[in-house]
Amino acid sequence: MADTLTIDEVERPRRARIIPGILASLALSAPFYLLIIIYLAAYFVLGKMTGADFVLHPLDTFRGIATLILPLTLFAVAVLRIYHIAVVVRPAHPLPAFLCDFTAFVSSPKRLINALPMLLVVTLFMQCFSSIKDIIPLVRPFSWDTTFAALDRTLHFGADPWRILQPVFGHWWASLGLNFVYNLWFFIIWFALIAMIFSEKADRLRMRFLLSFFLCWSIGGSFLAIVFSSAGPVYFERLGFGADYAPLMAYLRNADSISHLWALDIQEMLWTAYIDGTSSVASGITAMPSMHVTSAVLIALLCREMSRPARIAGYLFAASIMIGSVHLGWHYAVDGYAGAALAVFFWWLSGRFADWHLSRPFARKAQADLDALKWRESDVAPESAAAE
Repeated sequence: MADTLTIDEVERPRRARIIPGILASLALSAPFYLLIIIYLAAYFVLGKMTGADFVLHPLDTFRGIATLILPLTLFAVAVLRIYHIAVVVRPAHPLPAFLCDFTAFVSSPKRLINALPMLLVVTLFMQCFSSIKDIIPLVRPFSWDTTFAALDRTLHFGADPWRILQPVFGHWWASLGLNFVYNLWFFIIWFALIAMIFSEKADRLRMRFLLSFFLCWSIGGSFLAIVFSSAGPVYFERLGFGADYAPLMAYLRNADSISHLWALDIQEMLWTAYIDGTSSVASGITAMPSMHVTSAVLIALLCREMSRPARIAGYLFAASIMIGSVHLGWHYAVDGYAGAALAVFFWWLSGRFADWHLSRPFARKAQADLDALKWRESDVAPESAAAE
């Protein structure tokens, strides 16, 4: 009986690995936290310069996590694990396998140590990004629309890009399909983001995607959006720039009368918020660069690292978003070209940085400490537990 160990004596060494695991995860993810610190500093400087009430209230952050981030995260994890069970594992009893797999996935200490700080970063980033997006017209009024419209025609041999697309996509059912994919964009991006955030491995692909994501949204979605302040074709006439895109909007309204296009509702909602000076997570008008296209190209680049079907799906998704951004009046074609170029550039830059960062001795040691972290035996291979 003297050799018998209590549960606490068995678990204490395992719990002792948690602190080194947290420190290891923080060391590996240090570039993300440095980036968000720089972004937060720019956020407060911009608030001081413009007189905007930029204050991060802890209660608002908690509310954002509880009402938006957490539900969306659990939904994304559930969908990803359902796909894993249905396509990869294919057990005889799917529901018990899913419940086992889901429980093991969300309780894995390595996943939680990697994911929870990053989710807090994402929440803070979303708060800051939304606030900056709302005040862009105050910092720099929309002034580039006519330039981008002219550049579109120059690059496309004197024709508006939306007119070039009309023979193929100028049908209500094509517009509806593009609108569906365009709205699906948010869920695709969120699922990819959650998959990378919850990855047990703090590897090159995870770092490359997340770093590219934050760079694109901070530099492209905030800094360049301010420099090249523009509203997009949908608001061209309302802003007094002319009726160049009136035929496009007339077509979209006609298509909407046949089968409802959600894009028109969202466009009207954004315009109302702009006129009224109200703000929310979904408010704010910017066109250059197109963050829809930027993010979709990032997804395509991520899919390139996977299977051939995933690569094809990624390319089709990016192409659909690019076409939809022009056809639905959201963007000038040059907005999408710029967004795609940003995604490719930051993907390349982040890959080079990830190679350098993860090759450092401290990073290799941190990765080893993280890999050694186990809370219980089932943490070794939750997929195998689900297969049983």
